[in-house]
Amino acid sequence: MAAMHPDGTDDILRVARFYVRPDRLSIVLVGNAAEFVPQLKRVGFSDFEVIPIEELDLMSATLRSTRIRASFEPVRSFGSFGSFDSSRSFPAYTRTQVNPGSNVPSAPNVPNAPNAPNAPNAPNAPNAPNVTNDPNAIALLKRVIEAKGGLDALRKVRTVVADADTTFTMEQGTLVSKTKTYVVYPDKFRVDATVAGAQVVQVYNAGAAWVRDPGGVHDVPPEMRDEFAASVRRDTIPVLIAAAEGKLALRLLPDEGADGRVLKALEISGPQLPAVRMFIDNQNLIARQSFSTAGPEGKPVQADEVFADYRRVDGVQVPFRADVRRGGQVILSRTLTQVSLNTPLDDTLFARPQ
Repeated sequence: MAAMHPDGTDDILRVARFYVRPDRLSIVLVGNAAEFVPQLKRVGFSDFEVIPIEELDLMSATLRSTRIRASFEPVRSFGSFGSFDSSRSFPAYTRTQVNPGSNVPSAPNVPNAPNAPNAPNAPNAPNAPNVTNDPNAIALLKRVIEAKGGLDALRKVRTVVADADTTFTMEQGTLVSKTKTYVVYPDKFRVDATVAGAQVVQVYNAGAAWVRDPGGVHDVPPEMRDEFAASVRRDTIPVLIAAAEGKLALRLLPDEGADGRVLKALEISGPQLPAVRMFIDNQNLIARQSFSTAGPEGKPVQADEVFADYRRVDGVQVPFRADVRRGGQVILSRTLTQVSLNTPLDDTLFARPQ
């Protein structure tokens, strides 16, 4: 019988041979597939699968997501200038999950880009007839608009450019990102993010949506595109303008107590705008905005955008701090570091590369 090596090497090899089967191994390569796939083919590896980053799920045995998961919420509502409508600022908004310890970034959905506000002329329901609303609800709406900067100031907002520090919270941990958001009213936004050392871009352009990540440029799945569009319709600025013009329905809700303070509650809805509830503080600023959205399982879940640290930018009150919650859990936190309004922006920012 062969002698056993005193350091146990033979035992290690025996166990390795039993559990490690070279003919059953899968090798995972992470990076720009366009760069190394040709090399794989040249050396004889023909049996492989490329998984686009927007379909990646590190929690799946196949590494491919069976559904799109909204791990990042495009924060894009600058409170709607209330905040970046949490849905657009990365957005905000990545629909894939990623392991914070890996080098594979999730394509943000934005890091929830700010919700691109609709044009001043009630983009949410351009042809809707005027709505008869409760006088008390109208009075509260007027106070909110005045606190935000006034109807004229809101109507003058055409573009927004904002830099932010954004933290995404996922099952595996947190990812910290630097984001830059561009908004052109009524229906364009772009979010550039640095995630785990990689550059990621999310764009919504009048119904079309695409992302660019280390794997290249991709059209986003329909679910993500629809959420981008919904975030645009929810943007605070266009919603307030359309409501002031009588094109959306208003309903005064019971006051709500929160954190030792009482918040007034106003619900706004319309033909293309599912109910959005705004909770107003004693300074008539929007402290929270709530609405229903699709959760990870496709079932409705309550979404909340919590706004704080309002500062005046060119006559408009902008929340420099926003948290995005889904089902009561914080999934994204964003702190603005710089904001400018009405900076001219080139349309090529939103054009999909060929």
